Amino acid sequence: MEFTYNHDQLYANISYVDFVSFPIALALTTSTGVEKTVAGLCCGGAENIAAGLLAQQDRDNQRWGDLIVKDAAGELLRVLSPNQGMVLDPSLFVNYFDHAASGPFQTGPDAKKNAIIPRLNAEMNRSVIHCCEDEVPCRDRGRYHQHEVTNHYARLVHEANVDGKGYAHPYDDVAASGGEDHSGYLSDGAPQRLDVTVGRKEEGVNP
Repeated sequence: MEFTYNHDQLYANISYVDFVSFPIALALTTSTGVEKTVAGLCCGGAENIAAGLLAQQDRDNQRWGDLIVKDAAGELLRVLSPNQGMVLDPSLFVNYFDHAASGPFQTGPDAKKNAIIPRLNAEMNRSVIHCCEDEVPCRDRGRYHQHEVTNHYARLVHEANVDGKGYAHPYDDVAASGGEDHSGYLSDGAPQRLDVTVGRKEEGVNP
């Protein structure tokens, strides 16, 4: 979870940029009494993501299963993102993300370049950079992650979230102007309340 609370605003999101573990859900009551929510992972979401990565590994022979971390008893602890996996093992996904996710995306003193980098990075992670016609970012979320070479971790994270929203890679908050948010962030200039729920039952959410 990412959380900022200062004199300007409260900002929070459920971050999966580094890894996925237990479910977290957010509910923000704004200054006007409106409740905004991010539902978080479904029951068994981390397990579903792990199973999806193993299935993807069977399809493309990439080492998606190496992102799955278990304890000594063989129980699932967390699922790493490709970014974190490649930090721990630089041999992971060598050349795979050349056209899908990675690239020279470090920001610097050039403001124009800094404005372009998030858009390109997001569209490469979502594998829509080649099919966006005349608009970047792509407005149609249904086209995300449809190419066989994509950030399958991000795809599975969004599939495992109840409302399909979550911060699955560093620029997952990039959206078309006026388009629907994909990252599931909450913000308000003068919030009344923020509830953070950890865990989920079959029939509801554990407080």
